[in-house]
Amino acid sequence: MRSSSYAGIILLTLLVSSYSVGFTLSQTDGTINRVIYMEPGFHLYEDDVVLPTTMDNYTIGFRMASLANAYSINAYGPQNESLSVAGYWNQTSGTLTITITTQNVTSFRLITILHAMTTYSNNYTAQVNFFPIVNSSPVVTTTAYLPSNALLLNYTPSDLSNSTSGSRAMISGSAQLTPETTTFGNVSFNGTYSIIEAESLNRVITVTSSGLKVEENILVTNLVNSIVRTVVFDAPKDASGLGVYDSIGSMDFNLTSQNLTVTLRTRLYPNEHAGFTIAYILPLSGYVQVDGSRNLISGNLLPEWCKILVKEISLTIIAPAASSDATIQGGTFSFDNGTINAKISNVSLTPYANRVYSLSYSPSSSIPNLGLIIAIALAAVAVIGYILFRKFGPKKSTIEKSPPPQSPQPEPKKDQPSNDQPKKYKPNYKKH
Repeated sequence: MRSSSYAGIILLTLLVSSYSVGFTLSQTDGTINRVIYMEPGFHLYEDDVVLPTTMDNYTIGFRMASLANAYSINAYGPQNESLSVAGYWNQTSGTLTITITTQNVTSFRLITILHAMTTYSNNYTAQVNFFPIVNSSPVVTTTAYLPSNALLLNYTPSDLSNSTSGSRAMISGSAQLTPETTTFGNVSFNGTYSIIEAESLNRVITVTSSGLKVEENILVTNLVNSIVRTVVFDAPKDASGLGVYDSIGSMDFNLTSQNLTVTLRTRLYPNEHAGFTIAYILPLSGYVQVDGSRNLISGNLLPEWCKILVKEISLTIIAPAASSDATIQGGTFSFDNGTINAKISNVSLTPYANRVYSLSYSPSSSIPNLGLIIAIALAAVAVIGYILFRKFGPKKSTIEKSPPPQSPQPEPKKDQPSNDQPKKYKPNYKKH
């Protein structure tokens, strides 16, 4: 089903007008450190602002093609307390101005997510706000990280420098800003990506004695103005037995060491959705920790393979039957037919704004825990090794003794009658 709607902006009141916000700062205008995490489907901006003095509010502006590009805006004080924000959209200049209430604080962090800022035509082109729009002259440093393994082609403004950090190209620079000045640029790069986001991701992890059975149902949205036939994710780490299916049945996919490419059931038009499930097995080792008589499962709510914006996410963990004494961080749990079902959920997650979960429980005494499973496995390996050694290992040399010679049995003489020969018949003649 096609949809032309965009995600609502979280914690943001927007007034669509040509209103210009003007607040005056002191002559000493503080500093801003901007870090930009670029992914094909979204850009996350982290602005760490140090104010020259306490003030009632502070403004930071973004330039974008449409108000719909703004997804979420949140501000936090030095104690991680939430600060109030309000936004004003100028249709003429294409500028979103954000006002942060800064009473009684001298520093804060603004986290802004813009989505659908990247297009594709032979290569990827992203629109980037390298520097914020402010009505003062702070000293600003900026660092923009491209998607992992992206090949940087070119960018503007060209006076910024570029380098690499691990698998990511980065663009950086610093400047003393001029009030109300826009520093808006384009970045072109190549790679293997999909410009998508997830409306929802529902994960179910079932703990068994042989591994973690994972089923992840995802509903993706096409963010580009062209038809999409495949979607690309990072390959799930340590996964085995991977499969992809939807309500109709199995789906085609291609799995490499780096990527999982899923062929969609039908073509996906702009702003359309497609849903399917990715299923695989994870080993117990590395994902289930044993602490005495308890087992612990922990990790990030958003899985490592998912480098896209997820609007709604839920995770259900099903512990082995007859497990007990459960404790959970970040969620709730219930008992269904004697089985622990833990549930955790959240909204608006990205790899850079993830959430941690953990579930601890006591396994049933009739079901071996992970430590016992490992001990049994090691014992089995030792026994098999001993049997193979006995069967195929080096043997002592031996000399076989020949049996003693036996005297030959005498053959019967040919002219000697056998005792079994019939007696000769003698007629009995009577005299008359």
